[in-house]
Amino acid sequence: MTSKQPQETARLLHEVVSPTYGSYAGDQVTVSPSPSFTVSINDDDRKTLLDSKPEGYIPYRVVISILCFFGLFICYIQRVNLSVAIIAMSNQYGWGSTTKGVMLSSFFWGYIITQLPGGWLATKYGGKNVFTFGVVGASLFTILLPLVANYFPLLLVCRVLTGVCEAVTYPTVHNILSLWIPPNERSRCVAFVWSGAYGGTVIALIVTSPIIDAFGWPMVFYSFGGLGFVWFVFWQLLASNSPTDHKYISKYEANLINESLSKSPAANKDQKVPWREIFSSSALWAIVVNHTTVNWGFYVLLTWLPTYFKDQLNFSLKDSTFVNCLPFLAMTIMIIVVGRVADYMISTKGYDVTYVRKFFQTMGQLFPATFLLLLCLDPPVPVAVTFMVCALGGSACGCAGYGANHMDIAPRYAGILFGISNTAATIPGIVGVFGTGFILDSTDENWCIVFIVAAVIYCIGIITYLIFGTGKTVIH
Repeated sequence: MTSKQPQETARLLHEVVSPTYGSYAGDQVTVSPSPSFTVSINDDDRKTLLDSKPEGYIPYRVVISILCFFGLFICYIQRVNLSVAIIAMSNQYGWGSTTKGVMLSSFFWGYIITQLPGGWLATKYGGKNVFTFGVVGASLFTILLPLVANYFPLLLVCRVLTGVCEAVTYPTVHNILSLWIPPNERSRCVAFVWSGAYGGTVIALIVTSPIIDAFGWPMVFYSFGGLGFVWFVFWQLLASNSPTDHKYISKYEANLINESLSKSPAANKDQKVPWREIFSSSALWAIVVNHTTVNWGFYVLLTWLPTYFKDQLNFSLKDSTFVNCLPFLAMTIMIIVVGRVADYMISTKGYDVTYVRKFFQTMGQLFPATFLLLLCLDPPVPVAVTFMVCALGGSACGCAGYGANHMDIAPRYAGILFGISNTAATIPGIVGVFGTGFILDSTDENWCIVFIVAAVIYCIGIITYLIFGTGKTVIH
């Protein structure tokens, strides 16, 4: 069909191409129940079809992204609140640095268990219910934590179970986004959704201290846990596993997404997962190594930064509220900017995906390695805070590196791949967080050793990704 009236063509095609009346693939529209009725569409008609956005329509992939943003936001305020509350809790219960290290790392004991199962379950059964389990389950155990705080073993169990629930969230998010987001929007979408985690970190660091001062530390867990149940209502009403089974999505948007993903469809629940191909892929292992090296520095700073500002830079708990959040505020802003720049370089400037991934991944580890080493020079307090902001802000570049790379190399199995890499990347949450407490106790609070170890690990990640990383699809 070569149309001289493209808008009318688009209107007719919108009527024809729908889950009810037919299907749209390539340059053919097949209408059921009349299989003989097939209309050929040329490139101009296809462009018109995809560009004819319904007036006033808000894309549901944006809604899904916002809901995923807030899901991770809630998970992170529930994760990070302990980093601040533990100062008041340790004063009440008389905990030393090693005990605090055990408490802070206990979350990751559970977090390492369900990464891969979470990705597999999302691929097999869909991400909506799995993500629900992650956010709501973590919210429940967050609320329960103050009720068992007088019994340290139960306190650890509660925190471990919080980790078990939250572990499924990132692999599930990647599964959902792989089904909802066109390839040329992935970097900025992943960046936006991930910024929910960093935004949650910022808010937790800002509001936790005032809540403790006004109501005591238990209220932190009650209030943050309750947010998960509010989110649950909106998630149930507005979310779905994919555009195919969404109640309210327009034909226009469904067709746009299906057209963009037609060359790299996601796996269906009956499809056999190519485990051997996955685990033998050097591209995957480049992601695994870099996810781990990035998380070493991030988790150590995420859990110990309030203690660093209090003990090393002599900020009080109340006065450190603002400086605690500055590095993570920088991450939140940078991750959104970097995602858009990366997509612009790929879709508008025509840069090779592999080049873009390697460039941003290198910057995402070179910045924190450099500025953490500079902190060993014992600079004045304002300079030290600036270096920490630069370290964590610069690390946000990794979202456009390894962060979006799972969907590049294996779009069918992005959730599974993220589960694999995040399982390995949880080890720093256990070893690095506990090890930091041990180092500080053993070296009379020598933070320089902590920073040197992190910088060396960052450099290992840079070398590995430059050699083995790729932006091509290698797992089909």
